[in-house]
Amino acid sequence: MDNSRTYNQSDRREVEVAIEDEQRSQEDRRGHFLNLVTSDEEFYNEMVNWLLQNGDDQWSIGPNENEAEDSKVTSRVRFDSLDKLLEFKFWLDDKSITH
Repeated sequence: MDNSRTYNQSDRREVEVAIEDEQRSQEDRRGHFLNLVTSDEEFYNEMVNWLLQNGDDQWSIGPNENEAEDSKVTSRVRFDSLDKLLEFKFWLDDKSITH
C-alpha cells in the first residue's frame, strides 16, 4: 500500500552529541519519527484528535524545518515508543483505505 501522499518514514539518524544543560536533553531527541506530507486542514484536525485520544501523551509534533526547500514534508511527528508510532501508522493506513 502506497501512503506516500500522506506520510513517509523518517530516515534521519539521531546522533549522540555533547550538549549543554540549557539545551534540550538527549532523551528528548530520541524517539521514533514519521514525516507527514499533507497540508490538508481536515486531516490535521482528525490526526490531532487521534493523537490526543490514543497517543497517551507519548508524542509531539512540529514543523520539519530541516527539510530541503523543495521537500513535500509538512511536519514531523515524534513518538516515545515504536508501538505508538506503529499504532499511528496503522490508523493512517486504515484511514487511506476508507477514504
